[in-house]
Amino acid sequence: MSGNISADPFSSRNILKLPLIVDNLAETWHGFQLDDKLQSESLRLADIEKVGLPDLKPDTLRLSLDATSLEQIDATESTGSYKDLGDTRTSDEPDALAFDNLWELAGSSENASKNFLASWEQFINNGGGESDVKLFSEAGLPVTDIVNVNIWQSLERRPLRYAKPDQLQHALINLILGHDSAFFKWDHSSTSFRHLVDNYALPGHTCEIIKNTCKLFENCGSSFRRINNLCQPSSDQRPTSYAIRSSILKVLHAIESDLVGRSPRGLTLIRLTQVAQVYVEILTHIEGFLLSMSTQSNEAEVLTATVHSINDSWISKPHLRVLMTRLASRILRPAVSATEEQLGLSVIQPTADATQDWLFSELMPSQHGKFLETIECLSAVQMHAPRVAPILTQPAKIEIVQQWMDIVGAQQTANELEQQAIKALSWQMTPYVKAQASSLTAETAALTSDPFAVNFSLELVQASRMKFLDEHNSVITAIAAVFEPLETDIALGLSPLQALEHSVAPFLEVQHRISSYALMKTLFLEHDLVAHLDRLHAFQLLGNGLFAARLSRALFDAEQNSAEGRRKTGLTAGLRLEDREVWPPASSELRLVLRDLLSESSTDRRPNDVVESLSFAIRELSDAELELCRDLHSIYALDFLRLTYAPPNPILKLVITSSVLEKYDRIFKFLLVLLRMHSLTQNLITSSSLRSSVNASPIYQKLCIRLHWFISSFIEYAFNVAIKIPWDHFSKTICRVHRHVSNSDYGESLSLAGSIAQLRQLHEDTLDDILKSLLLKRKQAKVYDLACKMFSSILRFTSTSTASMMNQQCKVFYNQHEETMRLWVSQIETIVTSTQDPPLRRLDFLVFKIDGNHFYRADDG
Repeated sequence: MSGNISADPFSSRNILKLPLIVDNLAETWHGFQLDDKLQSESLRLADIEKVGLPDLKPDTLRLSLDATSLEQIDATESTGSYKDLGDTRTSDEPDALAFDNLWELAGSSENASKNFLASWEQFINNGGGESDVKLFSEAGLPVTDIVNVNIWQSLERRPLRYAKPDQLQHALINLILGHDSAFFKWDHSSTSFRHLVDNYALPGHTCEIIKNTCKLFENCGSSFRRINNLCQPSSDQRPTSYAIRSSILKVLHAIESDLVGRSPRGLTLIRLTQVAQVYVEILTHIEGFLLSMSTQSNEAEVLTATVHSINDSWISKPHLRVLMTRLASRILRPAVSATEEQLGLSVIQPTADATQDWLFSELMPSQHGKFLETIECLSAVQMHAPRVAPILTQPAKIEIVQQWMDIVGAQQTANELEQQAIKALSWQMTPYVKAQASSLTAETAALTSDPFAVNFSLELVQASRMKFLDEHNSVITAIAAVFEPLETDIALGLSPLQALEHSVAPFLEVQHRISSYALMKTLFLEHDLVAHLDRLHAFQLLGNGLFAARLSRALFDAEQNSAEGRRKTGLTAGLRLEDREVWPPASSELRLVLRDLLSESSTDRRPNDVVESLSFAIRELSDAELELCRDLHSIYALDFLRLTYAPPNPILKLVITSSVLEKYDRIFKFLLVLLRMHSLTQNLITSSSLRSSVNASPIYQKLCIRLHWFISSFIEYAFNVAIKIPWDHFSKTICRVHRHVSNSDYGESLSLAGSIAQLRQLHEDTLDDILKSLLLKRKQAKVYDLACKMFSSILRFTSTSTASMMNQQCKVFYNQHEETMRLWVSQIETIVTSTQDPPLRRLDFLVFKIDGNHFYRADDG
């Protein structure tokens, strides 16, 4: 120490009189006045005594070393009391302390009983340690509140009131739940809460702290109210929308139960803030679900948007996973029940209309095609094989799995259902099973005959009540799990989309296999699908040589009698396409010529069935197309003629579809052109041979040979390569499936055929291969048009050619044909070398047949 300042730490000479902490006692708050204002009744405090802090006397720190040892000295107790600040708590309100005593730390109950300021002696006595030295803020609630009041009054220039802790606690709890109270009231115009009381605080808390905390509670209460309003009954009575609203209302009720069930002593302001933050997070996600639902137009879109939102929350918020899983399970239940009905797991008659209303079409896009196939098969079986329908509609319930280990149980249930159906299908023809099936149908009809019947069974009522309680408790448990999530729920749980996929897929797969197998048995064994496919090959693809020869003779042989001649003589007649003046013929003439052609050419054991399913008809053409048909020397002259097929049973349309028949027709129309070209070139060779002694020029004979070689090679490739190779593969597969189905070999049948849809696709793929090999696909239009150009030039040449044609004329046509052939063969070779597609690679056979020895590339001068 230096200067005149005394260094004696025990002297009181230099201690001045300390000023009062509260310097203006006139501004001390006297409590609420009893008047007619609202806060007078709700925040009325007990009368208090106006007491100021005493002056600090110099003798307080005086030490008598002779009379007292240092160990016996205690600090002077503070004279301030909590009641001096307007405390309104009475001795019968112990629970309120837990809400406002922010300063009482865990483990400090012993120190809490001491309420004194640190002294120099105590500092010396503790050996220089700082553990017992209290800062000003640690003096307790009374001193802190005095400071808060002074700061408030100095800044705001208005009085600060202290609310009763228990009343404010109840008001904040109501605010979190969106309820009105004496402190807060909901304003419908602004859709927010309005403060009824201003300028108040809690002991130990500043007014700013209370205001900032209330903002969080207001957000929670506002969300609570908005969600509750959105979930009220509305005109939208769709099951999914109803399930979403009811599920969210259960979550709101669970939140309310969770908050009300908490002990008041444990709800300090900090703890209540932490709880409200969790509620706000939950309510924010739920409000997002409702908003996304309100923008969708149909039930499938509502379900898709909601479940995707829940799934995103499940992924991004691990602590919410249990709640989101429970919420998704409840929301998905109506859609799962509808799927059970559509798949025949709860009703007897699934309908084809369900294909348009599968609610999981967007949530399970990978299964959408399989669902449509299953519904198609179930509907077909119901319509055309009703005795099999009860076997395919065995009752089963789809449960939403929530853990990975639960998937095994769902798969086992589906497998048991499949084994029962296989066994029933194997014995479906026995009288016992027929009786059992009819009995099952009768029982089901009896159960569903009166939808308004009431069952007063006590067991059912009790079970329903227990189910409701279990669901309610599960939601409450899920809310509790948000605060204390289990590791098993987080690590082993399935997301809502995963749970849906693994819950529905096993049953969908089983019903798909069972319905496909049942339908295959019906198609192959009862409706003889193989015979119908053979019939299409024989006539539409001209696989029946006898029919192809008779059809060619009837259309192109000029030596045949006319239709009128047949009417008089009864002999075979023809249309004589190349020897007419008027074309096309009348429908009556076509009917006379072609009426018996199908039955006479049939090798089927039932020729009448062929006539009933196949018939010649006039194609509907536009005026421009009809004008092309009028030209006898055009390749379009036969486009009006069509061979139609009508399946005798609608169930056959599952494999022989309209698109399949359209492809058959395109092939048949092209084969007619090839037959005509072959007949013309054959006649050309014959005529040139007969005229060889009558000055037929060598170039003319050579030209006829070249044309015949080209057409003969093309038609041989068409029948023996382009059609035969893919059809033989398809036919062998169909015959093998037929054999396995006949032997009731369930596994091998499905392994080979897959399903009805795959069988239908195999049929279409076979015809697509044929179209590609014949250059009839749209992508091959350039090569096909060039072939048609050559066909047209040949037709023009044969219509005007004679053996006495000038050599120069023959040579010009010959050179033109050779040049076109070179270009055409070059285009085909380019296709073959630039692709790995087997149907297109087969065109190499055509090139080899036509130009194996570079015939069309030789220099003929």
